Amino acid sequence: MSGNTVSPAVEAAISSPTLNPVGQSPPTSVPDDAPPASLAPSAPTSSPTQSVSPTLRPSTTPTIMPFIAPSAAPSMEELIISDQEFFTQLSVYEKRKMNVVEQEFFRRYMESRTEFIGLNLTVPFIKTESTILKQELGKENNITGYYLLQVAYLMNYTSRYGYEEIKKYPEYFRKYMNENRNKTHDSLHEKLFDPMVQDVGITAPVPDDVTI
Repeated sequence: MSGNTVSPAVEAAISSPTLNPVGQSPPTSVPDDAPPASLAPSAPTSSPTQSVSPTLRPSTTPTIMPFIAPSAAPSMEELIISDQEFFTQLSVYEKRKMNVVEQEFFRRYMESRTEFIGLNLTVPFIKTESTILKQELGKENNITGYYLLQVAYLMNYTSRYGYEEIKKYPEYFRKYMNENRNKTHDSLHEKLFDPMVQDVGITAPVPDDVTI
């Protein structure tokens, strides 16, 4: 066989339109049955994009849900108020009523008695206010030479802490005053009323049918 002779099989392969000739680029057209470019998987980037530091720092400990136990303390929204008008009899040496300074001391002294009655609590748990309503100066006692000064005042007890006990405080106060007349006398006599107050008489509620 001559060196220039091409076999029929090789010649058919070279002349066939369905096969790419050797050394030529493949066709650039996309076959009709190829998937759309939008559905084709994208190639991964060479390096992922780094975001700015996260807004919230991750917690290293488990989150504990807050638990609010029922309060054992009574409600602080409702006021409990107890008040009573009293009068206390004082035997005074001078024929006069208490002046402004003496009234202030008298009022504060009565308020300070709250510490010694009931629950033995004062502010902020129990607030006490004493208000002098009236002073009446009687005639001179022919035996002692003293004058009877009757002082009418209001004792008011208020609490936001649910102390129902303060409803009994007016009675506690009356009992304390009558059982500690000597102590009251010493306080009034030695501090501001010397030598005005010579004796402390009874302390009693003002009757409901009496208007001061």
